[in-house]
Amino acid sequence: MTIIQLLNSDGYIACYESVIKEVGLIESAVLGTLCSYAQELGFREFHVPLDTLCLDLNISSHRVNKALDKLQARKLVQITKKGMPRKNVYTLTLDSLTEE
Repeated sequence: MTIIQLLNSDGYIACYESVIKEVGLIESAVLGTLCSYAQELGFREFHVPLDTLCLDLNISSHRVNKALDKLQARKLVQITKKGMPRKNVYTLTLDSLTEE
């Protein structure tokens, strides 16, 4: 079982205590949601509109962006701008969660 499969759970947002302690509650919820989309879409790189993330989590775009910034700074998510118009393409880099 991969870490993405572990964090993904249909209909629920997986927020594990150890991840919450490491990155924060909102950040853990955003990460769990991104893991869910990565599992659904089956891609290494994937795009989820910001509006969709906000609706799924019921939080503001400002708060989602702050959480994404923190996740990117912790090297858990890589965000690349691609396409026309520009959109965020996410790559999960969860190796730092398993390092000791």
